[in-house]
Amino acid sequence: MTIFLLVIAIGLFFVILSTLRKRKKPETILATDEGLVKLKVYCCGGEELAENQLKVIKGEMDFFVKGFNQAGEELTLNPKLITWQCSCGCVKFANTTGLTNEIYSTILGDIIRKIWVKYNAKSFTWRMQFLK
Repeated sequence: MTIFLLVIAIGLFFVILSTLRKRKKPETILATDEGLVKLKVYCCGGEELAENQLKVIKGEMDFFVKGFNQAGEELTLNPKLITWQCSCGCVKFANTTGLTNEIYSTILGDIIRKIWVKYNAKSFTWRMQFLK
């Protein structure tokens, strides 16, 4: 009986040890955001939005953000530093951070809502109207 318990204990030890070895280290995101001068937001189809542009949609829509330097070259942004926000509580985001997001509203109609995405000190704002 003692040998049986010893074998089980050794087996559990090796299972725990192998599990600990398989754990991934936290992913390091290499952002090349030095020199960031502006953010741009795009709709799912690749349409670039202008600052303060009114975007009228039905249902929900996917958006993504990119960062650019003074020369217009795209920079790699850290998704953990990007936040999506709206002052209206009826506007919902699939994610509060990240490069991409799905946006929808629980209240549909003629109301125009201001939405923005922030990355460190830079932000991009546009307006949306969610129709029935």
